[in-house]
Order: sequence, then C-alpha cells, then structure tokens
Amino acid sequence: MKKTLLSLSAVALLTTAANAELFIGVDMKGMLSSSMTQEWEDSYGGVYDDDFEYQPMKLKIGIGTPGVNYMYIYYQSDSYTFSNSNNISSYFTDGDVTEFGFEYVGQYMPESKFHPFIEWGLGFGSQDLLPGVASEDTRSYIGLNIGVGISYYIIPQIELIADIAYDMKSWQDIEYYSSYSYSTNTLTTFDSGTSISIGVNFWPFAQEKQTTNSLYKSPAATPAQYNEIESTTVTPAAMEEEAF
Repeated sequence: MKKTLLSLSAVALLTTAANAELFIGVDMKGMLSSSMTQEWEDSYGGVYDDDFEYQPMKLKIGIGTPGVNYMYIYYQSDSYTFSNSNNISSYFTDGDVTEFGFEYVGQYMPESKFHPFIEWGLGFGSQDLLPGVASEDTRSYIGLNIGVGISYYIIPQIELIADIAYDMKSWQDIEYYSSYSYSTNTLTTFDSGTSISIGVNFWPFAQEKQTTNSLYKSPAATPAQYNEIESTTVTPAAMEEEAF
C-alpha cells in the first residue's frame, strides 16, 4: 500500500513539475454543507451508525501551474459533532480528529478565468482514545477523497474555490474488554459522506505572462502573421520618401 501511495504521489508531482509555481491556501471544509456518517461493527455482528459534522480549517501548501493543475500537502483538525451525543464513539474517543494528507487537482478551460476541476487525495489521521478504555491510547486511519468543483481567478495571484467531495475513512480497530461477554471485543469503524467547501489559494509569484496552456497568456503569432506584420511596417526611409 505504501509503495502504491508513493507512486501516485510521484506521478502527480511529475505532471505539475513543468513551470511549477508555489502557492499557499486555506479551505473551510464542509462550511456550506457537511453530511457524514460513522459506522461501527463489533465482534458479535452488531452494527451501529450515527451522523456527524466535520468542518475543519484545511491549511495547504503546494506547487503547480495556475489554471492547469497543481498538488499540495495539507493539515486539518477539528472535532466530530454527532447528531446523537450518546453514541458509541463517545465511550472511547477523546479530542479532535487530526489529519495530514496529499491532494491533486486537475483544472480545465485554461483560457478562461473560471476553471472546472477534479480532485483526489489521500489522508492519514489519528484521534486520542479515553485512558484505560481500550488497548491503545490513540487510533489512526487512512482516508480517501474524490471531488469536483470550480475555481475563479480574481487576479493571477488569487484563486477562489468551491467544491463538493466524497470522503471515506477506514479506522484502526479498537480492542476493549466487554463486561457483558467477559471477553475482548473488537470495534471496526468506517466514515463516509459528502461535504461542500469553499477556499482560497494565493499564488505569490504568478505573473500575467503565461504559456498558451494557461489563462493569462495570449498565443504567440504564427510565422504568417509575423510576415504580415513585417510587410506593413513603415521604415524611416519610407517615411522620408512619402514626405517628398
């Protein structure tokens, strides 16, 4: 699994390497909508679920070509807000869910200031467990997200973003001693759901001069156009002849 993740990261990095520029950004994940569900299954086949909201501030730094594609690493942290306060998670977990990850964004319509895009990313996170309840003090997870959205460049340096994404998280199992069965029980946890987010990227070194695959550059003149320009250029000698 680790080799696969590294390979995917390397491919995304290579595709953004040409003419890459640095950027920083922030997303308000789930700010417009957050609809997530956490499911638990124990060793005896019992299945439980509860809805929750997760609205972290996502801090980003990355490289890429504005209007074409880019990749970034990110950090985010926030607590889960469950619709039912007396859920299974409340008996085991303590504190925020913290995540580090990687994401790739591919944009379309490079000649416009509006860019539809697709995105996918991988995240790795953790959460503290209540002391003495489970066999471990923390639990970790691996997450995957895929989404679509649209961005708008106010100026070459500022990009506004809105997206909708589907997120999945597979958590490390929790092992605990059950006083009902007088044995060790294993709790498997899985998160899934959608979120609608807004954000902004800042490209400090973006310039008006871009290649033809970016929205800020005009295509270069063709050889025929250059010949036409040269043929209509008025030289100083021609100006003197016209004057006399």
